[in-house]
Formats: sequence, C-alpha cells, structure tokens
Amino acid sequence: MTSQELAKSIEAKKLNKRSKLPLPEPAVTIPFGALVQEIEEDGAQARFAYLGELYQCSLDLLNRAVGASAGTHSAAESGTANAARTEAPFRWQEIRTNLGELQRASVPGGWLLMSGSSRSITFYPDPDHAWDGRTPE
Repeated sequence: MTSQELAKSIEAKKLNKRSKLPLPEPAVTIPFGALVQEIEEDGAQARFAYLGELYQCSLDLLNRAVGASAGTHSAAESGTANAARTEAPFRWQEIRTNLGELQRASVPGGWLLMSGSSRSITFYPDPDHAWDGRTPE
C-alpha cells in the first residue's frame, strides 16, 4: 500500500466509508507530516485514507501537499513525487529549559518540538513563527 507524507497541512471533507459521499460535517485539518494512503483520483477530487478514515479534497491541493509539481506527477502515482523535491537541511535549535533538553525545528505552519530524553516529537502551530522559544512571564 503506497502512502504519501504531507509536506503541509490540508483541509479535507470526511467521507462515508460505504457510499464515499461527504458527511455533513465541517472540513477537518489533516496535519503536516501525516501519512495518507489509498489515494484515488476522482476527476478534480482526490480520495484518501488517513488514520483509517476516508477523506476527500481537491486533487490539486493534495498534489501540492505531497510536493508534486503541476504537470509532473499526481498524488495517486507511486512515491516518485517526493523524490522530485529538492532536499533542504533540517536544523534543530536547542531551547534551554528547567526540565531538560528541548529542541525545535521550523516547519511549514509552525514548529516541531522534540524532547531530549525520550525523543518524542509534537507539532506546535505557529504560522508566523512568532514564538521565540520562551514561556510567558
């Protein structure tokens, strides 16, 4: 089963698993770094599975989120879309805390935070990257 990692967050509508029709709920945010699977093209729309649920968004939006450039690859094709992207260095910044080591890395839409001892990672949304690494006084 081919899966693609999202290079940015997207908005998608949840679908009924049987009928594949949109549910009467607001669109949900599928976060940066999420793995989407079972990608199918349906005209200008793309259907995909995320965490066992079925979703739909525009094909163009999904292609941009997985890094496919227009006219080269669709998200439904094999993992070659990600290979076409140029690789930039990924840099972690150390943040001093009274509870141990914490590192952050700037990513689209915010920060990835990693604890030193457990190497647990979480995403902190901050689209403007305004957070300076300190807590409010």
